[in-house]
Amino acid sequence: MAKDYSNKEINEEKMINEKEVEHIDFYQLNNAIELIRIDFPEKAIDIIESLELLQSVISDTVDTIGYKLQSLVNERQFVNLDSYSQLSMQGHSYEKKIAEIIDLLEVEEIVGDMEDEEKKIRALPNYLEYVVDNNVEHTLYEDFKHKRPFGFKFDTLELIETNSWSDMLIRLSEILVSLNEEKFLSFEVKPNMNGKINQYFSKDMVNLKKPYKINDSIYIDTNQNANGIRNLIIKMLKEYDLKASDFKVYFRADYTNLKK
Repeated sequence: MAKDYSNKEINEEKMINEKEVEHIDFYQLNNAIELIRIDFPEKAIDIIESLELLQSVISDTVDTIGYKLQSLVNERQFVNLDSYSQLSMQGHSYEKKIAEIIDLLEVEEIVGDMEDEEKKIRALPNYLEYVVDNNVEHTLYEDFKHKRPFGFKFDTLELIETNSWSDMLIRLSEILVSLNEEKFLSFEVKPNMNGKINQYFSKDMVNLKKPYKINDSIYIDTNQNANGIRNLIIKMLKEYDLKASDFKVYFRADYTNLKK
């Protein structure tokens, strides 16, 4: 027969579970993270990119809850205020915990020459086997690793064709600068828009590994892999109050099976 738990027992069990999580964080997780960061830096980068995506989704969720809370207050509906507030605070605590893990994992990324790799793949006799339908829509919440882009569109814009992920980043940057240059220039000094080690935006090209000048006013670092660019695009859209879910990506080729 199932046991009926009182509110007190449920709260006590919750406190025990939270203590167990904290114990794992400090005594096991940190050691594991340090080992991955030092001995498996490429995997550390993969984990960082996945955590950054999760962090962005949680942040959007917290924002959505905030809008809902404001709407409920305006409509004088107070029934779910406490539960939504608690959910929002929990989401924010997860954001901070993820940020701590990302900081511990941070390594300096060295991205290879994607154009040279693309030329080698295109020289393969069975290259056409990896070409995909470029009419299929994809979102920013997918894995872009080993994919080659065909283009993107968002808001009311028509399809903008691109040959690489860095080209997509550049084209989007040019569009955003035209919408609000001052906001884009502010990315240089915003910690959330730059890495802990590598800077992504700067008015001085010497601060970046592979700089590209946007609108004769600021440089953006294109020395990033597909998922790194995906995460940066999500952050850029959020800064402009544009929905990442409205940003559609189209693939030209998928080399996932080739890399196995």
